[in-house]
Amino acid sequence: MIALLGSLLGLIGGLIPNLLKLWQDKKDKEHERSILKMQMEMMKAGHIQRLEEINATADIEETKALYHSMKPSGILWIDALTASVRPVITYCFFALYAYIKIPIVVSSYKLASTDYITFYIRVWSDMDVAIFCTIITFWFGNRTFQKIFIKK
Repeated sequence: MIALLGSLLGLIGGLIPNLLKLWQDKKDKEHERSILKMQMEMMKAGHIQRLEEINATADIEETKALYHSMKPSGILWIDALTASVRPVITYCFFALYAYIKIPIVVSSYKLASTDYITFYIRVWSDMDVAIFCTIITFWFGNRTFQKIFIKK
């Protein structure tokens, strides 16, 4: 009986160091996997940050190029005309819109037998809202919307 017990302990005693090595190897590989995973996440974050830096640099360079291309000519009236092209076009289209819309509103109001609020709700159409939103977005929201939609 003691011989059998001694043989069993000898067998188990020989296996214990190998089992400990296997267990330690498994823990080491798990640790290496977790380190690699963290390194990959850090590299991904670094790439995203670098991409954002590249986009910011590109925006800055684009703005510089736009300002550089619009150097003043030195002739006052040409420089003023160049700077006023967009506002003048906006004013012209607004004047055209008012020229068309005001007679429609006046004639419709004369024919309508309703209060002011109901009348203006009918006259202010979806197309009017679209035109108004387009102008406001063009003049005030271009950079804001660009930054919102480009961000990921």
